[in-house]
Amino acid sequence: MARTAGSTFHTHTVFFHKEKIGAINWGLVAGKTQTYFPWGSPVNATTPLVWFHDIFNATGVPYSPYENVSTIPAGTVIAADIQSLHLNSELWDPIELDMFYRGRFANKRHPLAWIPFGAGPRNCVGMRFALMEMKLALVRFLKIYSIIDCGEQTPSQYNDKTSKSLLKISFSNDDIQYELDKYIQLKNQYQLTGIVLHWKRLNGVQKLVETMLEYENLFSNIIIWNNNPMQHLTFQDLLIENNNRTEIVNSNVNIKDEAKYRACQLAKTNACFYVDDDWDIRMYVRSLYSHFLLEPTILHAITDQFTYFTNLMWTFFDESINLHTGFSWIGCGSVFSRDNAVRHLKYMNFFLNNYKNRDLISQSDQFFSIWMNQIPAQFNGRLLQSNEGVESSFENYDFELLQYRASVMSIQTLEKSLRSYFNFNLFQRKRASNTLVTYTKSPCSYNDKFIFFTNCLPIDNLEQIPFNIATDFKRGTRANLPNMRKSAYRENFTFFQEFNTANAVDNDNKTCWKMNRSLRYGDLYGIDFQTIQADRNLAFSIEYLHRKSLQKKLQISISLDSQTWIQLPKKPQSGIIYKKQKKLVIFRTQSFPDGFQVFRFIKFMSLIDDESSFHICEIRLIN
Repeated sequence: MARTAGSTFHTHTVFFHKEKIGAINWGLVAGKTQTYFPWGSPVNATTPLVWFHDIFNATGVPYSPYENVSTIPAGTVIAADIQSLHLNSELWDPIELDMFYRGRFANKRHPLAWIPFGAGPRNCVGMRFALMEMKLALVRFLKIYSIIDCGEQTPSQYNDKTSKSLLKISFSNDDIQYELDKYIQLKNQYQLTGIVLHWKRLNGVQKLVETMLEYENLFSNIIIWNNNPMQHLTFQDLLIENNNRTEIVNSNVNIKDEAKYRACQLAKTNACFYVDDDWDIRMYVRSLYSHFLLEPTILHAITDQFTYFTNLMWTFFDESINLHTGFSWIGCGSVFSRDNAVRHLKYMNFFLNNYKNRDLISQSDQFFSIWMNQIPAQFNGRLLQSNEGVESSFENYDFELLQYRASVMSIQTLEKSLRSYFNFNLFQRKRASNTLVTYTKSPCSYNDKFIFFTNCLPIDNLEQIPFNIATDFKRGTRANLPNMRKSAYRENFTFFQEFNTANAVDNDNKTCWKMNRSLRYGDLYGIDFQTIQADRNLAFSIEYLHRKSLQKKLQISISLDSQTWIQLPKKPQSGIIYKKQKKLVIFRTQSFPDGFQVFRFIKFMSLIDDESSFHICEIRLIN
């Protein structure tokens, strides 16, 4: 039950939307409970009430259904003994009825084999409402309290240090193996093809291809799309030998952005990694891919701090039409599914392949993330760019005008289609369920082995910012940048430049991440170690500048999949060492209680409102 609660509701203060209610599947548990304790157990329509098995003839023998029952007084109601139905082995599985069998309520039964409510399913109008109330009560209860097994001890004898009691609220070996198997399955399903575009920076392409070939366990294939019709690119030009992992496509025309999606369409894998030919990907490619596997339906990308903040400003929400989208540049490094690339090519053909808009196909990136109708998963990080000074394939006189037109048209087209009856199902309407992927985050900039994340975005209450297409159609253009004098977010941006999340993972404790507001209940920060740390020997440290008393009061939770979380026991808190002379806390998972030593994610959440704020200066792996 705790697994279901954690994956459906992240905090007990969350609003209960119908989509999340529908995600709960506790009928199997509730059904078994009501087998023994049906609510209003007899099925009846009027009074007086007489139990069927209590109606006897003069000799004390129960009436048979085939006997003449006319001697029963007028007005007597024949009521079914519900518990006898619920415990009838002929109606249910042969597995012992006093045992909880998960599949018992998953199979189709006779419609009257289970009647937990007073007047039956046809008369009890409150049945579904009551079931929903019960599920929500369980969710709320399990998000606030932990259920533990005291064994044979009475409550007064129970001691927090009893290790056996912790096992019922921890991750079992079966839980761990299940998530490990699921991760392997996802990696096999979404193997990666590296996509590189060549224009005139041959040296940059050579370095990228060399790097991708070195990441043999990450890139199954590599496609180099040559957009320069004046040069026929060969393996010899790339300084590599002909191999079955690498393919070169020489285009007879420069199709600019469109080439990225054409190349991904050619991929033999279900996922593509794209990067421009002037970036060093070694410090974030693993983070991007591991993050993509958490939510393969959306775009995952990395940019610098200015671009990240700008992308946040270029987001659009309108709950009335299921609009929830945002822009992201993909050139510094991005991972997306082949399905999304193929769908994007179809969108471009449908909306842009006409006399009026054909020149915008070259600006495909302006449409890609917006038309997904999903908030992109965006990293901000320390990026290394090549100094090879070569003109871009986009440098022409009308570039900025084309970009502006594409930016405006992308959101206008999506908004109009979501309102339209004819194009109702053209774009995705259901939002991706994993909220963690939309947090502010940064990869470790010196080894790419973990990710720092927080739900405290540099723009507060982003989803509550109103959007009106009639007045806000320029929101996603260069007329709306954070460093402009009249920008509403100029101060927020200046603060984020100095105290961004990349500062917490740059191997420099003189640079720090800090929130730009005071602390609220539910604010959190955390670490994603990219894969489940199954060796039970993880060690890391957090250097902070907020109060030590605040750090010690944070609720610590761990997760295998980012959706189901369990709280680390407060006592005993072995494996956590707070240094006395400085604000440094060290974690050694081999000393954590049994059942809490293996995880992928760890988060630290405030349970109070506070005038201070989180202030993290460095997170490091030890050894």
